[in-house]
Amino acid sequence: MVSISGSTPPPPPPRQSSQETSLSEEQTTLITDTLSEYDVDNLSEADAQAIVNTFSEAGLTPGKEFADAIASAGFDAKEIGDLAGVGQSQDQSAGPPPPPPQSEGQGFTDEMLTTLETLLSEYEGQDLDSDTIDSITSTMEDLFGLDKTGRLLDVNA
Repeated sequence: MVSISGSTPPPPPPRQSSQETSLSEEQTTLITDTLSEYDVDNLSEADAQAIVNTFSEAGLTPGKEFADAIASAGFDAKEIGDLAGVGQSQDQSAGPPPPPPQSEGQGFTDEMLTTLETLLSEYEGQDLDSDTIDSITSTMEDLFGLDKTGRLLDVNA
């Protein structure tokens, strides 16, 4: 049986990826103006780093619309990032990087605990079968980038 004391807090807000944010007209102009200063066929590593620095200082983050704006100016966002040494193994239009791995002994964060309590509250007063436990475990692993061990806690710690 699952028992949760106290009231259950609301679930955490959904995460927004950089792909969901739209570029302002000012940001689009910055991209166009910045890239107009460079030759797409003769882009050096220093040029790419300067471009990345300019965009970073302006608060621009990789995403589909960002990559599309760069492409509209005749450049390739991944190519610029690779040349600048940023995200060499990651496609910049694929969204944000995965969350950092949990270090051993770190335990649950408040967000993880709140999410687990919310998931478990759906089953309050019921016996949990192994399929339900697997489903909850999988949801937590997916949401928080946990190792796919089938365990949320290290009982050996």
